[in-house]
Amino acid sequence: VLFRSLDYPQIVKQPMDLGTVRSKLEKDEYKDIYAFAADVRLIWSNCVLYNPEGTDIRIVCQKISQKFEE
Repeated sequence: VLFRSLDYPQIVKQPMDLGTVRSKLEKDEYKDIYAFAADVRLIWSNCVLYNPEGTDIRIVCQKISQKFEE
């Protein structure tokens, strides 16, 4: 949805995505597991922040976040 992507930078101040995490893993840029986990958590928190409550994407992000923490 194009109109949503235009407001993303105003809502999410510190973007992070799985592609960036993958790239950082491949380049051995994480100093420890805690830095990796912080970036993954940022993905899920950004998803929850940006997507309205009750939307499918937010529900999925919350479930994935819960599984990650387990």
